[in-house]
Amino acid sequence: MKMRLSVKLISLFLLFGLVPLSIVSVLVNHQAGEALRSRAYAMLDAVRESRKNEVEKYCRERMDDSLILSETVAALETMKSAHRVLLEFQKTGRKVGGPDWQAAVQTPLSRFLELFRRQGSYDDLLLIDAEGHVVFTVARDADLGEDLLHGSLQGSGLARLYAKAKGGAALEDFAPYAPAKGAQAAFVGAPIKRDGELFGMVVLQLSVETIDSILQERIGMGETGESYLVGKSGDVVSYRSNRIAAQGKIGQPHDNASVAKALAGESGSMSRIGVAGNLKDIPILSSYAPVVVPGLHWAVVTIIAESEAFAAVTALNWSILGVAIGSAVLVLVVGWFFTRTISQPLQQVITVISSSSAQMAASLTEQERVAAQQAASVNETNTTMEELGASARQSAEQAEVAANGAEKALELSQFGMSRVEDTQASMEKAKAKVEAIAQQILLLSEKTGQIRDIANLVSGFANETKMLAMNAAVEAVRAGEHGKGFAVLAMETRKLADESKRSAGKINALVAEVQRANNSTVMATEEGSKTVDEGMVITQNTAETFREVAQTMGIASQGAQQISLNIRQQSVAIRQVVEAIKSVNSGARESVAGMAQIKEGIRTLNEAAQTLQKMV
Repeated sequence: MKMRLSVKLISLFLLFGLVPLSIVSVLVNHQAGEALRSRAYAMLDAVRESRKNEVEKYCRERMDDSLILSETVAALETMKSAHRVLLEFQKTGRKVGGPDWQAAVQTPLSRFLELFRRQGSYDDLLLIDAEGHVVFTVARDADLGEDLLHGSLQGSGLARLYAKAKGGAALEDFAPYAPAKGAQAAFVGAPIKRDGELFGMVVLQLSVETIDSILQERIGMGETGESYLVGKSGDVVSYRSNRIAAQGKIGQPHDNASVAKALAGESGSMSRIGVAGNLKDIPILSSYAPVVVPGLHWAVVTIIAESEAFAAVTALNWSILGVAIGSAVLVLVVGWFFTRTISQPLQQVITVISSSSAQMAASLTEQERVAAQQAASVNETNTTMEELGASARQSAEQAEVAANGAEKALELSQFGMSRVEDTQASMEKAKAKVEAIAQQILLLSEKTGQIRDIANLVSGFANETKMLAMNAAVEAVRAGEHGKGFAVLAMETRKLADESKRSAGKINALVAEVQRANNSTVMATEEGSKTVDEGMVITQNTAETFREVAQTMGIASQGAQQISLNIRQQSVAIRQVVEAIKSVNSGARESVAGMAQIKEGIRTLNEAAQTLQKMV
């Protein structure tokens, strides 16, 4: 059986309303739970640190008290007086600690010590002389008069403190103490020294009640929380404070994982199962840390039941569950109202759909007939456009061939123009060389004229020399026998002048030949220069012709390319038109098919309207 629309809508409201709420609730619960857990651990750690700091402070203050007291006149004088009384009573056999002894040691200074003990909440205040005898106690226990070095208390905590505190203030851990009827006792003491001389020692017996009051403070601990102190002496781990929420007294053995970590010097928190008292066998949170006190191996542990520590998480879970239930009720109410709001108008819409579907079917039948006629017309147009496209493609191919030919002719004309320009440049270089040759020939002609002038000068010089030689020969003949040698010299000089004249004639002949050759070269150079000028004119005219041809071919190539581009664009446009017509044709066919589908859809819609009317 099919579900009614109202039931489906309400179910959807519940689904979309409660699923996000559930997801948010889970995330909030997880994040808030983690935050509250972290807060619980942080509060537990804070309480632990508070107790730890108070214990450390208490021990430091007790050591300071012992140091201060050891420096007082009251401690020194009372110790000296009590030492003398003790020796006197031991010699006479009288009882130490009785009324006579009390009367003997009772002084204003000893009363100060009694007042100091009460104000400091100590169990006892003792004075020990340099030989290890307990000469004074405020409580007057059985330890009065005892020899710590050789007597029955030589293995006690008081004897151990006496051995440690000679060099300065020291603490001794809790241990059973016989004079206190076997109760646990811890001591702090400091030496009484003056100018380096040891007169004795002042000792304070720590109060268990004071330490318990620190650790049993209930602020921040709730109903199940507590803090306690543990210590290690040798291999034995035991309590150093009395517990209240679980069984455990000072001195009793106690050990677990958190205590072991704390005594090993670690600090932290952990979850474990309780082992004693009201917390036995239930999950608890435990926070632990070592207590830093010189001479002691202590640790403080703070615990609380997980149920109490995480009570806020439990309350949060119940709150989220309540919100979820309230939200579900609200979603149901809103869904019912919304369903009522939708169902009434939906009935009216169903009626309108039923009446309109018949009219739409008739109209679609007519549109289907018109669409079929349009599809036939578009098909014919498509055939014509395809033929036109084939023609345009052929024209485009021919135009592209012409453009390629024009482009090649342009390239050839540009190559010819470049070769003509190269020839013109070579002609200009040849002309420059011819002009340079002509300049050199003119320079050579000038040099040749200078040589001819020099040769003429030499010829004239030879004639003058010859005339001088002849005059010298005449003078030598006149001189007779004495001028013979001079006559020979004159003859040789005349010969040399003749040779110089002949050489000058040869030089003139050579210079004449060189001038004739120069004249011929000058004429040839002028002819060559004229020829080069004529060649340059022809080359320039050829270059101009090639430039005009290149310009003409460039214009023709651009025109051919533009024609090819236009035809290609026309071909592309025709293809686009063909594609558009095909698309129109396909659209027309799809319109026909779509109209048939719409008719089928209208029929289905009419059936759905009837079904919906039944459902609503």
